[in-house]
Amino acid sequence: MYSILVRFLQRKSVTCRPSTVSCLATRLAHFGTFIAWIDPDGTPATLQRCQHIEPWMVALTHAENTMSGGVISVAEQARRILAAANFLSEINEWDWPEAFTRRLFYSADNPRLPQLLPRFLPPDADRRLTQELTASKYRLAADALC
Repeated sequence: MYSILVRFLQRKSVTCRPSTVSCLATRLAHFGTFIAWIDPDGTPATLQRCQHIEPWMVALTHAENTMSGGVISVAEQARRILAAANFLSEINEWDWPEAFTRRLFYSADNPRLPQLLPRFLPPDADRRLTQELTASKYRLAADALC
């Protein structure tokens, strides 16, 4: 699996910036390591949804964030799932012999991201903003914000 992932990243380096390829490498590393751990001879062509993909997605919920030492965020889980799905999809589009022709990922596989609620300004900050806008010489912009 590792050689296929390396070849994929080399191919992506033709069309992507180095920082993008580096992010892809980070996100795909857990996928490749997990697949190699449960199926050392596994390739994209031999992957099965129940045997490989679903256990990997469960393992993502416990994956370590190497920067903080905690668990990776739900947003990072979603990015890793998308990276793995795109990897399999793209090698299929490129007609690589190692590609699996069936779809292994679905839109419902991405975890739901938390919906952040808007926060109001504290009263003292609101008063200062209102005073500054009232005193502003740019009336059109100030009136639009009030």
